[in-house]
Amino acid sequence: MGQGGAGGDQALCTAACSTFQGCGVMVSATCASACTSASPNYRSCLSAAGADCNALALCYFTAVAPTDCPAGGGVPAGSATCATTDTCQGTCNTNGSPASCGCACAAAIDPTLANDLLVINSCALEKCAGSCGSSGTHGSDCNSCFQQMCASQRAACLAQ
Repeated sequence: MGQGGAGGDQALCTAACSTFQGCGVMVSATCASACTSASPNYRSCLSAAGADCNALALCYFTAVAPTDCPAGGGVPAGSATCATTDTCQGTCNTNGSPASCGCACAAAIDPTLANDLLVINSCALEKCAGSCGSSGTHGSDCNSCFQQMCASQRAACLAQ
């Protein structure tokens, strides 16, 4: 995926969004436009990642961490499994914990599993937006919806 100027950015972002989909990530209809308006560092990261699902996922987590996790964390850098991270995020939801709890879960997962985490997180946000989205309560309703609507994505994560 090359880069260069507005046209190059659009092509890069369109290709990245398509690759994300091929990696199992649920992307919103505004994926390409959000990408083109994102930081140049994000687009450079996407360009370097090419079609590597895990590298693309790490680009995404690195780009959103400053906003989603202002107290730190949010970028996979640990050694936890996807199953352990799923349990961690579910516990954060059930306990009504602040965003920093989920950020710590994301930071604890092994970076080689970043795409698996992005797949389950994107499914929760797309299919359970009312209970798991930014305006949702992130409570047990989020967990129930996620377990029902994202069963295949979760099963793949738990198998890691």
